[in-house]
Amino acid sequence: MKTVLVTGASGNLGRDVVEHLHQQGYAILATFSSGREVGLFAHLPQVKTQIVNVLDEESVSAFMEDNESATIRAAVLLVGGFAMGSIQETDADLLHRMYQLNFLSAFNVVKALIARFEQRGGGQFILIGARPSL
Repeated sequence: MKTVLVTGASGNLGRDVVEHLHQQGYAILATFSSGREVGLFAHLPQVKTQIVNVLDEESVSAFMEDNESATIRAAVLLVGGFAMGSIQETDADLLHRMYQLNFLSAFNVVKALIARFEQRGGGQFILIGARPSL
């Protein structure tokens, strides 16, 4: 069965994406940043959930090793966020947090998956940036 990895699965868009892909017959690897949401998709038999810190390269690598047998054909990378305010209200720490959340989270997953995609004849990345979803 073809598997799709969905990061940020507990967000509004993530929930809809997981539900839609499950209805289309895909197996889903859904990642969460904390244990609060792990039971969110318990009613969907083809969804496996796991807590993964996608901001940490080693955590992502361990997740990929744990799921080596999964035939991941696509990754929908939805982790992201934003902070309201003007440039005058934005300091370097906030900018760094936004960089980590919106870029590094996707980079770590792409880096970990790209060799697997190449070995298995391809795959797809779908990246959604920081914009309020729906």
